Amino acid sequence: MNLFKAKEDYHSDPSEETRDLVRDCKEALESAYAVVAKEFLSSKIRQAEIAADRCKNKESWALINDITGQKRKSSSLIDGGSAEGRLKNWQEHFKKRLGQPPVVPDEKMEVPTVHPPKDIRIDHSSTEELLEAPKTIKEGKNFGEDSIAPEILKRVGLDDLILRICNRALDDESVPDQWWQLNIVPVPNKGNLTKVDNYRGIALTSIVSKTLNRMILNRIRSAMENVLRINQNVSGKDVVPPATYCVFGGFWKGLR
Repeated sequence: MNLFKAKEDYHSDPSEETRDLVRDCKEALESAYAVVAKEFLSSKIRQAEIAADRCKNKESWALINDITGQKRKSSSLIDGGSAEGRLKNWQEHFKKRLGQPPVVPDEKMEVPTVHPPKDIRIDHSSTEELLEAPKTIKEGKNFGEDSIAPEILKRVGLDDLILRICNRALDDESVPDQWWQLNIVPVPNKGNLTKVDNYRGIALTSIVSKTLNRMILNRIRSAMENVLRINQNVSGKDVVPPATYCVFGGFWKGLR
């Protein structure tokens, strides 16, 4: 059985047997790749030896450089002079991209109430809400610092554990350290790719924290949509009104 068929069987019937079959197919594929890579490398080495025996030094060195990668140019090698210098350039670039904390003249300033209190549940999230929240998260996406992929969240059966973590986060604001960390992946734009200014970044956050956000958002969405201006709202079941995010940060904390 090939890997694609094994994956289809696993998705249609998740079980220990089908999961083991996927693992065995992956191991067989990796083993086959290793054999092919070894044969390809042996062939290259033999070609280099033959070229050297025939005094074709240019061809011989070209094959050696191809095998070792010594003269291979990387399109993503940015300016910096060294690994430390490049890392510093990345840090400074994304620090400017992310901006600085806002300056608030008076943190104790009283904010007037615009709308009357809304009837929004503030009790613990339920298993049904947890199962509903990840439906908008697509599988195959990259994950955050906690290394929990969408597939693990949906298929491994950690619902009770994740629900306890999410409810504890709302009770005493105790969250895993990984939720505070973002993995920023540089994505090249057009232009000279040795310059950091020609890169934008994608921030990868914890899938579990996104699930908690979605559970809270599902509760406040219906109450907030009817007070938003038309140009703040959008249509679609899975699209969140932009203005909802503006009130999301402190809204739940204020309710509790």
